[in-house]
Amino acid sequence: MKQTTFFLIILAILVLLGIFVFGKILAAKNLQIGLGEIALTHVTWSGVQLSVTVVVYNPNFLSVTIDKFHAGVYANDIPLTAIELPEPVKIRPGKAIEKEFIIDVNYLDAGVAFINALKERKVTWKIQGEYFFQLPFGVQYPYTFEFIK
Repeated sequence: MKQTTFFLIILAILVLLGIFVFGKILAAKNLQIGLGEIALTHVTWSGVQLSVTVVVYNPNFLSVTIDKFHAGVYANDIPLTAIELPEPVKIRPGKAIEKEFIIDVNYLDAGVAFINALKERKVTWKIQGEYFFQLPFGVQYPYTFEFIK
């Protein structure tokens, strides 16, 4: 009888842990990543400096901690830069975080087509990347994303 009770308690703990882990995975997959404000901050003869705000919103009832967030920022499918968050970020339920990144774009690297599109405000922005989130016992789960504005 004692063995059966012990086995049922262990089984219940494992089931609850599995439900919690599954909930965390779903919560991390439901994060909404987008671009906030994109502003031209500085213009020189050789390039422009842009301020790009990345917004991560957590619509879930569980908080999510993301780690190793890295992404590429593209304008009209021209790669501009790679961005990353150097440390883990905890996003509480129903809350958003905003991180600003300063991007230096050299005219020679971007090309004439991008510069003309920027002047005419006909730029399609894209952020594409990956982040990891922490599960119990130190396990990290990767998730890739793409957002187009």
